[in-house]
Amino acid sequence: MARDADRYKKLVTHVIAKLRELDAELMACRLLLSVLQLGRPDLHPEKSLEAIKDSAQVQKPIREKYAHLEELVGRFFDAAGDEELSQWFEKWKPSGPVN
Repeated sequence: MARDADRYKKLVTHVIAKLRELDAELMACRLLLSVLQLGRPDLHPEKSLEAIKDSAQVQKPIREKYAHLEELVGRFFDAAGDEELSQWFEKWKPSGPVN
């Protein structure tokens, strides 16, 4: 069962990483659109999006936003026993619309 816990942890960690990536992309798009709306047609959207996404103004809030979640997941998987994790996943009922 320890192998299952490692797989769950890897899966959840991967999901969080993808959420961070998508959140940064969304924030960069919003910032770019704001700039373009101010009348800056001289900007190249692809290059601008990449630069904005990698900027400290985007990366710092993203790191801060997800740091607690990453820490929480790490503690959960490190502290929970295999049986406890299996029971949690069996009882877990996702809510919200299907993607």
